[in-house]
Amino acid sequence: MTFSVYVDDRVKVFTPVGLTSVVDATDFTESTQNDVKSDYSSFPAFEWFYGDTNGQYFELSAISNMSDPVNKIPHYHRDKFTQLEKDLYIAVQAGKQTIESPSDYAVIDTQILRARTDAEGNVVVAVPLSMRSITTANNETLVYTFVYYLNEPDVTGALPVGLDGEHKIYVRL
Repeated sequence: MTFSVYVDDRVKVFTPVGLTSVVDATDFTESTQNDVKSDYSSFPAFEWFYGDTNGQYFELSAISNMSDPVNKIPHYHRDKFTQLEKDLYIAVQAGKQTIESPSDYAVIDTQILRARTDAEGNVVVAVPLSMRSITTANNETLVYTFVYYLNEPDVTGALPVGLDGEHKIYVRL
């Protein structure tokens, strides 16, 4: 019996004990796993949420701001598009800020993720684990930003405009 999952956009095949696990070196777009239908019905309908060790999900306020941030780092973001069963690029950015002014914003990390919308246009994307363990000083607010694209964006500067704008959540721990 073997199991397959995606690792860095490559199929990782896990085989029984004693045999070697391998990563498929083919391009992501050429992978046969790309034909697997996505289904996000097991996730709640919240825009921002986190999960606990018991497999339960909890909603975080989508209307958080600098003066009223949430107190838990998000694990997931959910969105809905008119593009059905379409591969997307998602820019995820974590930054820190101490005052309302955008000039005070400092990027900590930016990553490009891949996801696929389901037959209804839904997509759920996980915040990378490395972005969930960021620590800040007491007066700093973490800002998580998600932007969705049909083509791979250039994120060397400011995040370009995406399919439906920026989705932000403010967190103070």
